[in-house]
Amino acid sequence: MSHVVYNIEGASNAPHQGIRRRASLAVDIERHGLAFDNGEQDGAKEASKDKEKRYQWRTPAVLQWIPTNFKYPKLKPIIRCAVAAWLALVLFIIPPVQVFFGQASFLILIASVLSPPSDPFLSVLEREVLIMLFASLSWAWSCLGIKFADLARTNRNTNAELADVVRGQYIEVAPAVIFGVFIFLGSSFILFFRAHKGPGPYTIPCIFACVCLDISLTTAVLFPFPYYQIGHVVVLPLVFHSVVALSTSIFVFPSSISAHFTNSLSGVLAPLMITLEQHKNILATSTRDPAFSEAATLIAKTVTQADNALSPLAAAARLLRSDLIYGRYSPEDFVPFHDLARRAAVRANGMGVYFTLVDPTRPRFPATPAISVPQTPALSRQPSVDGHDGLMANQTRSASIPSHPLSPSHSHQNFHVNLTRHLHRDLLHFYPGMRRHENAVGVFESQRYMNLEATRLHDPYVEEYTAQMVVSLNDCCHDVLDECRRGLSTVNDWLAGVRVGRMKFLLNTRGTKEQWAKQLAEHEKIRDDLFTSIKSFRQEGRFRVLDLYRPSFEPNEGQPEHDLPPHRHLFQAYVYQYHLIQFVLIIIEMIDEMIRLEKERTTQRLWTPVERLFRSNNWQITDNSQHAEDEDPDTIQGMEPATNEDLGMPLRRDPDSLPPRNLFESIMGYLYFSLTGLAGGNVLFGIKAGCLTLLLSLPFMFPSSSFFAYDNRFVWGIIMGQVTIARFQGDTIFGFVSRILATFLGGVGGMGMWYISCGSGRGNAYGLAAVCAVCFPILFFARLYWPGPPMTIIVLGVTCMLVIGYSYQDVHQILPGTPGYGFSVAWRRFVLVVVGVFAAFIASFLPPATTIRRYQRSVLATTCAEIGAIYCAIVNFADHKRANNIHEINLSSSAIRAKLIRSKVVRTNAVYELSLRGPWPVERYHNLWDIQLQIAYSLSHLMSVFKHLEPAWARALLRRTRFDDTDFQGDVLSVMTMISTALRSGSALPQISPCPLLDRFMTLYHGLDIIHKESEEDYGLPRTLTLETLKDEQYLFFCVGVSTAYGLITRLDRLMVAAKEIVGEQYHIHGIGFGRTYTKEPEFGAGSGDTPGVHFKPLSQET
Repeated sequence: MSHVVYNIEGASNAPHQGIRRRASLAVDIERHGLAFDNGEQDGAKEASKDKEKRYQWRTPAVLQWIPTNFKYPKLKPIIRCAVAAWLALVLFIIPPVQVFFGQASFLILIASVLSPPSDPFLSVLEREVLIMLFASLSWAWSCLGIKFADLARTNRNTNAELADVVRGQYIEVAPAVIFGVFIFLGSSFILFFRAHKGPGPYTIPCIFACVCLDISLTTAVLFPFPYYQIGHVVVLPLVFHSVVALSTSIFVFPSSISAHFTNSLSGVLAPLMITLEQHKNILATSTRDPAFSEAATLIAKTVTQADNALSPLAAAARLLRSDLIYGRYSPEDFVPFHDLARRAAVRANGMGVYFTLVDPTRPRFPATPAISVPQTPALSRQPSVDGHDGLMANQTRSASIPSHPLSPSHSHQNFHVNLTRHLHRDLLHFYPGMRRHENAVGVFESQRYMNLEATRLHDPYVEEYTAQMVVSLNDCCHDVLDECRRGLSTVNDWLAGVRVGRMKFLLNTRGTKEQWAKQLAEHEKIRDDLFTSIKSFRQEGRFRVLDLYRPSFEPNEGQPEHDLPPHRHLFQAYVYQYHLIQFVLIIIEMIDEMIRLEKERTTQRLWTPVERLFRSNNWQITDNSQHAEDEDPDTIQGMEPATNEDLGMPLRRDPDSLPPRNLFESIMGYLYFSLTGLAGGNVLFGIKAGCLTLLLSLPFMFPSSSFFAYDNRFVWGIIMGQVTIARFQGDTIFGFVSRILATFLGGVGGMGMWYISCGSGRGNAYGLAAVCAVCFPILFFARLYWPGPPMTIIVLGVTCMLVIGYSYQDVHQILPGTPGYGFSVAWRRFVLVVVGVFAAFIASFLPPATTIRRYQRSVLATTCAEIGAIYCAIVNFADHKRANNIHEINLSSSAIRAKLIRSKVVRTNAVYELSLRGPWPVERYHNLWDIQLQIAYSLSHLMSVFKHLEPAWARALLRRTRFDDTDFQGDVLSVMTMISTALRSGSALPQISPCPLLDRFMTLYHGLDIIHKESEEDYGLPRTLTLETLKDEQYLFFCVGVSTAYGLITRLDRLMVAAKEIVGEQYHIHGIGFGRTYTKEPEFGAGSGDTPGVHFKPLSQET
């Protein structure tokens, strides 16, 4: 048999791909001794497949969401929404029903787009109840304003002609002022409430509340008598919309919260199954192969998909206990799977941590070029160019002479470049305030890290050791990964079939139970196989990674002694094995829960809610978090307070006053903080939005402009201004651009639907119904699955409905101020939208103005501070374990990660914010965000380790990592506090900081030892290291804790440099970092917990 390696088609154009394939196959042949026959035939098959793929039509990237969602399960909500909208259209085009609805009968069509019955019945019921509640409250507020305005009116005329009313002949000053006050107060509260609650079930009800308020009060101001029934024309179409939506959610492909939850849970498990397959592939790849790094990146992206799917899962779990279903399993039976899925996602991230520790894929500390000595100007540092992120300032040095000759065009271009540089330098000399450059930061930390890399972290044989360890991991983990994927697939298949066979059970109960028993036996076998596999792995299989160290502990006679390899390779392998073990145990818990439910639930029955119908929780995440622009940056939803009983609970003090001494001072203090609390971001936003609404309503308040505003339906300009304005300038500007574009496209689409249905005529009910029956499924497919911001596609759909609704209504109802039909309606709608969104655009620049840039800094400052709180809680738990603290710490860690993920979505619109000072350093903020997310995961992993460690091992880990050293803890907490304070205030950080913390973290060298050789306290643990100690599972936990703490400390060092990239440095001390630096005496303080002394040691000029 010959060992043959074949190249793929096109390798001549990409030689690195052929090399990669040869290296991968060569590794497989060498490791497993495989050989291939008939290679030419296999190569021909691959070539033919590649040739076929070339001729297949590929969907453009921007349209990939269409084939992805064009599946039968995802078409069911589209059909349901289209049927509901078409039934609403049928009601609308019936003349008696249209007259019964009133002048705003088209609102039933708009409500079909804003609130389609795409969700399970209970979610639709919740939303429709909230819509009716908010619209009714808005109507009640309008009636109160109408009553007060009527009391101030001097001229009452109940027999006034409608033509005279709409021309503003009965407008009076005092009633108009009262109406303006009620418009301001009502809209301010509604928009404040929308911002306070954020995205979720309250967004659409707040929009309809604004619609009812605007239409009621801007119309009632024209009438010389109290026109309370004006709100009736708004609420009545919404009532019929709710009836249609609820009816279709029951009878047209009905869905339950339980089904939605299980589908969302499958959205978490599916990427995890893909991740397990990717782990098998990467462990079978050589670490020298470039594909190894690519595979590690792909694993991280896949795990991120599972983590992102947790937000829709949390949204589905919110109403799970209130579900009403008929089936075998209760809605509460699926609650444990929510926590298990969240834990599995964290453990999957932990398995990927291994690839951030090994050298081929390990992230390096940012390297800043050292500042040369001031007496050597020829080696002076060039500052980094503004707009280019990163610390590598040497990338911005002056262009060197190229090694190849330049063409005339290149020479001409370089002439202009050099001329521009000279002119720019002259301008800077003329006006020093114009700085195009910025100094490099983090030089102090980078130099010390380079010293560590060169002296204590450098290993010339790291590639060989890492490759051997990856091979050992592949040999011992391959079978476990196979069984784990099989078990996870079983859970996913079970979730997909929990609602199958409900009618079959009624018709064939005995046969169904026999099938259930057979399925139970299969699940028990899979569970036993998985348990046997992980048991064998924990007792024997995982020891394969010790082969690298075994010769040092079991030397053979007649062979030379082996040098002990560095301990980090074993520690890193133990990290992977630990998270794999925990991941498998979680899957076993899932299967155990499945088996328990299958044994207990032996019949089909009706499950009714046993708790409150709707459960409110401020921190639970909704599936609309992709547009979470209205969120408090200083609050992390889901954080629970932790206590500290050693030094007392740390509390913030009022810097301007002592604690109250009596009841009067307590009351005054409460009033003071209550009033200052009104200056919060949401309150100020509500006030500004109320002022915008009032200004847009002024045309209705003056007799000279009231008819123009009424005739052209200017109320929709007011509504668009309220919908567009947001807390942050970037979101408002994006809304300004996107809503104009969406309105234009919606107007074109609405005109197309109208003219196709009736041609050049004045409306055809049958034609309109037929055209909408074809167009509605397409519209709602985009409404539900378009990956962009949801409000953009909503505005497009609303514009389509307005065009056909206004056109049909104005043709069949003779009312004053009719806008016409077709093109006449479309262009008026477009102009009104432009007016409303442009007003919101201008208002976004008026104080109080909040930018996404400031929001991002505030969020990162808050999360950094809370990371410090969780870190302290974990150390407290390690010292004094309490079971109730585990849930609080895990919940807080999840809340921080969710907050960071939502802030990343908000950041997307920052590019729309206008800045005359220069571009926003988005890459620097993303780097800081990414490091904080990694730290949040590291804290979760560290908490998991301490949970499994015995008390003696936990104390030894605290000593090894110096987490029980007050001096070191002071440095760690100081770093977190400095970063948080600097980000919140925008002040620069000190040039010389406690970082790198890794220098003090590695003060004493332990190697594989548990206790340092000169330490007096051993906690009852073995001082002499043996092979049996290395096999101890507690030692595995200990090693994982050391590696996790190492990763945490290095990320804190990188976080300091990332923060300095944003806020800069201050407090320069001349001379430090040039000719001398701080270095540690390795012999000083050995065996003690005291901080070692420091001394000045001259460095070479090259350093």
